[in-house]
Amino acid sequence: MARGVEIMKFFEQSSHSFIEHSDLTDSFGKTDVNEEDLTKQLEQLVQDGHLGRRTAFGTTLYWLKSCGNTSSTSSSLLQTPPSCVAKRPHCTEGTPLGKRQHVDLSARSPMVADRRKLPQAELQDKRDKLRKLKLVQLYNSKNNLQKLEELICKWRTVSQEAAECLLQKTSIDPRPSLGQLLQFLQVDFNLIHYSPADESFY
Repeated sequence: MARGVEIMKFFEQSSHSFIEHSDLTDSFGKTDVNEEDLTKQLEQLVQDGHLGRRTAFGTTLYWLKSCGNTSSTSSSLLQTPPSCVAKRPHCTEGTPLGKRQHVDLSARSPMVADRRKLPQAELQDKRDKLRKLKLVQLYNSKNNLQKLEELICKWRTVSQEAAECLLQKTSIDPRPSLGQLLQFLQVDFNLIHYSPADESFY
């Protein structure tokens, strides 16, 4: 019970209306109280009507229920629970958090804001992947790969014939080789299927 009085004094002296469970653990963890005992004591205070509790976005918040004079709340733990717990509606645990005080959870806890951003980032990543897959599907549906390969072969042959014809019409003396001509024109040997070792197309 003495531990409960210490917790109530902590709430009365705190400048915040709402206190996270992790903050309580950090404060009382410096003493001989372990987290399990602290959780049990908080649960008892909630059941007795001295504290309110809500969990939002994975963060548990506690607040001191205002039942008359808050300075006498801690001393009342040694006696009987305040009668206003049963009589006054705003002292019940079912009171909506928003009606007591508007709280910006993202401002009070940066971790809550990070948890909101994480699913949005994952969702955007999946949307980007889906968009790329749809583009590939659209490309495959509009282009016949077999016909495309036939066209590549056709125009490669035309390019080879054009290179040979250009070499025959060259009047430079001495006449360059086919490989030298392709190098001069900056034509990729692999692209046009030219073998420098054999000095011929393949």
